[in-house]
Amino acid sequence: MRAYGISVGILAAILVFSLWNSSYMTASTVRWREQLQQADAQAQSEAWTEAVDTLAGSYDDWSESQTYLHIVARHDTVDDAEAMYRRALAFAATRELTEFRAEISDLRDQLRLLAETERLDIKNVLCRPSPVVGQELVQLCHKGVDILELAVDGGKPDIGHLVHVSQPLHHFFADGLCADLPL
Repeated sequence: MRAYGISVGILAAILVFSLWNSSYMTASTVRWREQLQQADAQAQSEAWTEAVDTLAGSYDDWSESQTYLHIVARHDTVDDAEAMYRRALAFAATRELTEFRAEISDLRDQLRLLAETERLDIKNVLCRPSPVVGQELVQLCHKGVDILELAVDGGKPDIGHLVHVSQPLHHFFADGLCADLPL
């Protein structure tokens, strides 16, 4: 019965972390998207200095979360957002409004995607890109509670006594007749 408690405790801890991660990621990406929207509005009103400052502040805020993001999120999604931030900063520095707005729009969509992929829902649990994970989940659902069964007897099997008798003969043929392969 104790083994069930440990298993349930571990599963509960994973669930709590997943829920917290989803909430934290959503709050962070909403904050970054609002900062980007503010920078876009400033650029549209030709306040480029403020737009660059707002975008740089958003990038600094983003950069503080890099380690965490690389641990919990897909690297390609995080790396794409990083590249978009850098391109947006370059477009803001050269005051190219059309390119800047397009990059900000793409970056906001990328951040939305990042939050969406970290949300704890049935689509993200069952539709991960790895087919191995999908197969394991199907097996888990198929076997159900049987996975949590305890071992009935952890002792040595009775047939082991017969194996010990024949082991010296086996070791002689397996090890005694071996030689190096000439090259």
